[in-house]
Amino acid sequence: MNQRIRELIRVVLNYIQTVKVFFLRLFGFIDFAVPPNSNMRRTSAKNIKHYIYSGISTYLPIATAAKFHGVKFDKNTNILDFGCGVAGQLRPFVKHFPDAAFHACDVDPSSIEFIKKNYPKVKAYANLFEPPLTFSDNQMDLVYSVSTFSHFDKETIDLWLKEFSRVIKPGGLLLLTIEGEYALNVVASETNEDPHEIREVLQKEGIFYKNYSWLNKLQQRGPALTKSVDISSYFGEAYGNTIINRDFVDKNFNKYDFSVLGISEGVICERQDLIVLQHK
Repeated sequence: MNQRIRELIRVVLNYIQTVKVFFLRLFGFIDFAVPPNSNMRRTSAKNIKHYIYSGISTYLPIATAAKFHGVKFDKNTNILDFGCGVAGQLRPFVKHFPDAAFHACDVDPSSIEFIKKNYPKVKAYANLFEPPLTFSDNQMDLVYSVSTFSHFDKETIDLWLKEFSRVIKPGGLLLLTIEGEYALNVVASETNEDPHEIREVLQKEGIFYKNYSWLNKLQQRGPALTKSVDISSYFGEAYGNTIINRDFVDKNFNKYDFSVLGISEGVICERQDLIVLQHK
């Protein structure tokens, strides 16, 4: 199907959902901000119910790990949602920990517009695909990021680990979700790769990465119809499916003064692993 037709369909779906949300709000079924349908789908949420479910089910293990390792969530606590999307996890964080200082960034300006409009207490901005961030050295007590490191190649992973080391306080936490071996068969199906060959790559290198075949074509096409349906303009050239095994984490994620405190496999939407890192 022609990409312009796909974009037009997304625009129509956005309009239909806006009408639906109006009536759901009118009759008291929802009391929260709902992002455009196309923005939700970029975060793998197919509908409003899935948006809420995936946000909460991802928020819970991240918040639990942060609390377990000593994050206070008081007025002196600075928290960054890196790759915030349209507040899937940020929404419950802000609701349950209103005293903390929340920050958010994403490469997608339309998502940041949604955050600024609906979460005015959150300091949000559109960052570039590669570092640096605008934050000061040692500013953050907690940085969490959902489904960004599941798309980065090895070099981009290294760049962001170095940058997080700069902005996180000594003793602060970095919580990342990744695609581990728990998700290998799903990723193999999505990438049309042989799972046995992926395992061989992981055993040898610790990381499997395959660039999205559609990305460069969309980037060369030019601007989308509207910012809310644009899925390509803000990514770097290296963006795709990434699987990382435990050996790779132990050897590479402890760079830049991070200690690996633990990995919980498959706790994020029954697919991704949660890595807990502490800055020394």
